[in-house]
Amino acid sequence: MKTKTIDKKRPVKTTAMTTTTPSRVSRRGRINEGRPPLWTDPKAFETKSDEYFRWCDARLRTFIGKDGEETTQNCPEPPTMAKWAAWMGWTDRDGHVPYMEKPEFAVTIKRARLRIEGEVERLLLEGRSPVGAIFWLKNNATNRYRDKFEQEITGADGKPLGPVVVLLDNSEQKAL
Repeated sequence: MKTKTIDKKRPVKTTAMTTTTPSRVSRRGRINEGRPPLWTDPKAFETKSDEYFRWCDARLRTFIGKDGEETTQNCPEPPTMAKWAAWMGWTDRDGHVPYMEKPEFAVTIKRARLRIEGEVERLLLEGRSPVGAIFWLKNNATNRYRDKFEQEITGADGKPLGPVVVLLDNSEQKAL
């Protein structure tokens, strides 16, 4: 990829097939393209995501009893978006958003969100305190769980409401 200068202020990046005008140019006249994507291989992305859910399901914890004896038990970790994002290498829980635009990554992300949402629903139905699960569902699954009600009031045949004009005769006016 070459950078050639057509205008002193705006270098143009050229390839064999395209020419683009950059929106941001560095002091050296190079195009600032931002940080390269963390994930480029969809298969590796899917493998890493599945690895997180396997880790959640098979998490072992060691407990020390009153007698001082160690006991190891399987204590599954509930999956969360924040933990999944950290596992995937992003610095915030919305690191997956740019990858949603790429169809090869979107399926894996939707599947991960669905698994996490399913776990929250399971916790809600188990009878534990549902407040946290309800909060999560309202804020993260907003297209299905919400308190917002929309009412639309229209006139006849779906037309907008207009002013109502009532004509009174003299006897009705005197009665008022």
